[in-house]
Amino acid sequence: MPSLARRRARAARETTTTGAHVPSHVTQALKTSSAREGVDAAIGERAVSLMPHARLDVIPGNHAPFLDDPRGCAQLIHERQTDDADA
Repeated sequence: MPSLARRRARAARETTTTGAHVPSHVTQALKTSSAREGVDAAIGERAVSLMPHARLDVIPGNHAPFLDDPRGCAQLIHERQTDDADA
């Protein structure tokens, strides 16, 4: 039997492939000194690959980058919203 995460991912793919254009922005923080850096980056890339019209930004930081660098995160979100509005 597939794991809960795999069942949810399958359900997400089935419900997001309706042709609707819903831009999504995923921001993932990675500690550059982490031994799991490559693994963690692959998780974000996989998540975005399951969502049509999604983009991934990987930034330095901990689990909650908006607490580490609130201005930087706000600027990134603003830039992405502007990009989406211009598209």
